[in-house]
Amino acid sequence: MVDVINFPLLIAALQNENERLEYNRKKKELRTTMDSLHLSENVFKQIYRFSKNTAVYLINQISQYLPEPARERLKIPKTKIILCALHFYAQGSYQKSTGQDVNCPMSQASVSRCIDLVTDILIEHFGDKVHFPATEQEKNQEKIKFVNNLNGFPGIIGVIDGSHIKIHGPPVNDQEFPGILFYNRKGFYSLNVQIICGADYKILAINPRYPGSVHDSTIHYMN
Repeated sequence: MVDVINFPLLIAALQNENERLEYNRKKKELRTTMDSLHLSENVFKQIYRFSKNTAVYLINQISQYLPEPARERLKIPKTKIILCALHFYAQGSYQKSTGQDVNCPMSQASVSRCIDLVTDILIEHFGDKVHFPATEQEKNQEKIKFVNNLNGFPGIIGVIDGSHIKIHGPPVNDQEFPGILFYNRKGFYSLNVQIICGADYKILAINPRYPGSVHDSTIHYMN
């Protein structure tokens, strides 16, 4: 018995596949020609939440650890891999949405690989960049900065606050971390991240271990 071929469906499927291939081809072309560093300073900051000078510094620092085989597998230049990750960090969006942005045109799978590569490098090689003053000399240096930079506040090492970092809601019935723990007073799911920064706005300490329902004062007391 010969199967009946549904030619209209077959033709539609082929057309969809051709459209998908053409869309991916155009994204690759755009990725090749688009240079985010040529954007104006204000537009660049809106997208990446960094100045262009800071972004270039990060690119230079991170790219030296970015493995060449990974670059070849992705077929994406190192600069664009790093900018893609910075774009995702800044916007907190879905990976697919990041890849559809004209400044970061690539597939969701490629966006995911870029984020994984850059995140692993940041954790492995730059964890010591967040350093709370431990010695008396370091503490005194921070105190002097506050006196000189912020209208003469004496005796201050750092300023502390909590920031709600939005996350996708965990399952409500999760036995260990039910979703309700992460639902904050502002009406969305988050981690309440405690951050301490110095007078020059550098982060001195960060604690991302608490769900959004935990109050700032509780986190401060527990630490």
